[in-house]
Amino acid sequence: MPNLLDFQISGLAGKGIGRYGSAQLPDVTFDAAGNIEPIHEIDALAGLTLHATSMLDVYLFVGEEKESAASFDLTASTGSVVGYGYGNPLYSNSGCFSETAVGACVGNTRLVEQGTLGFWHRIYVGDYGKFQWGLQYSYTQRDAFAGVGGAPTANDSMVFASIRYFPF
Repeated sequence: MPNLLDFQISGLAGKGIGRYGSAQLPDVTFDAAGNIEPIHEIDALAGLTLHATSMLDVYLFVGEEKESAASFDLTASTGSVVGYGYGNPLYSNSGCFSETAVGACVGNTRLVEQGTLGFWHRIYVGDYGKFQWGLQYSYTQRDAFAGVGGAPTANDSMVFASIRYFPF
């Protein structure tokens, strides 16, 4: 809807593309023989921007980046199995659930999701440039692959305030 509502959608899927997303997830891992193996990922973003008035924009965006496991196992001569790669269920996450826990926390990231809501209010637009301010709330959640001890998750709520001046 021109001059009132903008809709944006973008996505990317493929192997070895982790660096192209905002979360900067890994591109590759190594198999049990030491060979490079690309990790499959899906990135998606969708958003709406409402131009409520000529001086006020309100926006809402949601997105996610999701990695696929690229795990490999090697059976040692002793008969024990050693995990390699990314997202291997043999990795220990037992130390991930407490800051004082003893134990390993591999916690390979499986999924990062974020939603954000905010606005920009233009206070001045004229011969001397543009002056605006804005507020934004953002919620982010990170989920790890399940391993020995569970599948850790973390979340964060954030509030941002900005003041901007564009002189030209």
